[in-house]
Parts: sequence; C-alpha cells; structure tokens
Amino acid sequence: MSADNTTLLIDHLDHTLQGGSLPEATALLNTDPQAQETWQYLNIAVDAIQHEALHQQVAAVRKEMQPKRPIIRRLGSVIGVAAVLAGLLGLFVFYKFITVTPESVYENQFVAYELRTTRSNAETDALRVAYQQQDWQQVLNTYHLLPVKSGEAHFLAAIAAMQLKKFDLAIPKLEIIRSDYNYFVDEADYYLALAWLATGETHRAIPLLETIRSDKNHTYYEKARAISALDLRILSLK
Repeated sequence: MSADNTTLLIDHLDHTLQGGSLPEATALLNTDPQAQETWQYLNIAVDAIQHEALHQQVAAVRKEMQPKRPIIRRLGSVIGVAAVLAGLLGLFVFYKFITVTPESVYENQFVAYELRTTRSNAETDALRVAYQQQDWQQVLNTYHLLPVKSGEAHFLAAIAAMQLKKFDLAIPKLEIIRSDYNYFVDEADYYLALAWLATGETHRAIPLLETIRSDKNHTYYEKARAISALDLRILSLK
C-alpha cells in the first residue's frame, strides 16, 4: 500500500479516536483489501496502547507540544500516533502474534473442573468416583455403560475427554448439554469455547467467549475476562 494511503489511515485513526472520521479513508477501506488489513493492524496497536496505558503517555506528550507548536497541531498529533504505532507494531504486536495462539490460550485457561457435592445422584456415583480419582479413561468407560446419561454425566465425560486431549469426544457432549439441559450450561459454555480453541476453531470459540465476557451473571465471566480483548483480536486474525 502506498505511503499516502498509510498516512491517510493513520489520520483516519486519529480522527476516529476523537470521535470523528475521514470519508476518503472510509471509502478506501470499503474497496481496498490491503487497506483493510493495515487498518486491522493499526487498531490492534491501539488496543495495545490501551492495554498498557501508553495512551496516557501519548496524551501527555501531545499536551506539552500543543502550546509550543500550535500551527502544526494536527501534524504533531499524526506524527505522535504514527511513532507510537510504529514502535508497537515492530515490537509488541510482533511478540503478541508470535506468542498468542489458540493452543497457548487454551493451556493458560484450562483448569480441571472441581467436582461439587450438590449435584450428585445415584446414577452417576461410579462416574463421580472415577472423576475424583482422576482416572479419565475410567470416567469415559463408565459413561458409556450408563443406561441413561444425565447432564452431569455428559459434562464429566467431556472434561475427562479434554484431559486426555480427545476433543472430538468432548465437543459433542458439551453441545448436548447446551441444547438439551438447563444445568451445567455455564460450565459447558466455557469448556466448549476452550475445546474449540484447542482444535483451532477460533471462529466458533471467540463469539462464545465474547458472549460469556459480556454476561456478568455467567459463572465463568471472570475466567473469560482473564483473556484480554487484544488476545481475542489477534486470535481472530489467525
């Protein structure tokens, strides 16, 4: 993409951050795929600024420069944003793109479900014993022998399958809970999103994680919020 178009996008970004826009930049983004990609990277850099609170430092520099050079206020604003973006794109975003992967987010977020005593029934006693002993294969064996499978049985079997990295077995069980049951649904939401991350299905995992992150009443709200918005943006581009 030409330097003029890059400058136009940076100028557009500067206006956007202040609540405005540039029609010519909007037209460019509607027609130029390369400009769209550059725009995504610029927005990732802005997320990085906000994530690290660097935007406060940029604002302080701008404030200091404005009284001294009022004639080039707009140019100074553009240059200030461009300089920060260039540094972040060269270092921070590069590092993030290298280190943030669906697999790394899964490994950081997956925590074995702690079995509770309030949802017990005789039908799943053997299953629960195997789960408490962390005998994951026995959990699956017991699950398959159950004549009637409860939501809890589906869920414990799904977690056992995830512990064994058998995500193809875990995903259908979690989907059954979400569609057919009214308990263990929050648990199924979160672990299904993780299972989709583990299998590289980020196009499914991210919307579900965003749904959890937007619902303060969701059991796994805090865990989902532990994944930064920047990391989710990067995953969506991979």
